[in-house]
Amino acid sequence: MTITKDCPFIYPPNFHFLDWDTHASSPIRINQFQYFMNRVWVIGKKLNISSSLNLIFGSGDLYSGWLNRDSTKYFELSGIKYTDAVLSTAIWSNFGNFAPGLELNVGDVNGSKFAQMSAWITYYPLANTKLYITPRVYFKTGTETASLGWNALGVSGGIQLGKVHLNGQYLLGNMENFVESAGYVISNFPGKSESKFTGSLYFHLGKKSQLVFRYINQNVIEQYQVYKEGEKFNSLEYNYLKQTITTGISWNF
Repeated sequence: MTITKDCPFIYPPNFHFLDWDTHASSPIRINQFQYFMNRVWVIGKKLNISSSLNLIFGSGDLYSGWLNRDSTKYFELSGIKYTDAVLSTAIWSNFGNFAPGLELNVGDVNGSKFAQMSAWITYYPLANTKLYITPRVYFKTGTETASLGWNALGVSGGIQLGKVHLNGQYLLGNMENFVESAGYVISNFPGKSESKFTGSLYFHLGKKSQLVFRYINQNVIEQYQVYKEGEKFNSLEYNYLKQTITTGISWNF
């Protein structure tokens, strides 16, 4: 049995731009602490069972605006707090050059409870872990849809070149409060995404540590409600591309 724990902390400063006749730009804060614990059991030589728990505690700023009785516009910055949780269980095995698996994720993200299932099969062309490709299909049920339905498709692959390991993943579908492999990555941002590409490079520094470079290209769709004189006037949709580059060092104790 192996146990993995991870406690990342995110503190990205951001700026909020307002356009109410007069332009205003103000800094906002976003704090997020994530606790991830994963256990893996190996039964016999082929059956692997993994369970993980991901807890997210966050706080941030939110702008609220309204019209006063004299038609003057007013807005203020208020703080918000949130807590998300996802419990995951996966089982997989290997049969020669193929390794099929199933995963179940149950969570409460952004106040929405859901269950997500996925199935995959990994193919090793060289009969080892130096080269692999994994197609994966996701299904989901939640508060809006009680029945289990198709959610997303994904394909990932990797190659080992000496001390360097390259890995890539492409996801396509309706990814709102989406949980990726083993429950480690959770899309808990407002809105949803329809496509995501992730490329990672791992460089082994020794037996227990490695240097990690990661690039993420993801589209994000957010909807906002517009109110006029206290009544809902219309809604606005923002569709933009988010690109992220991160680097860090991971190690095993």
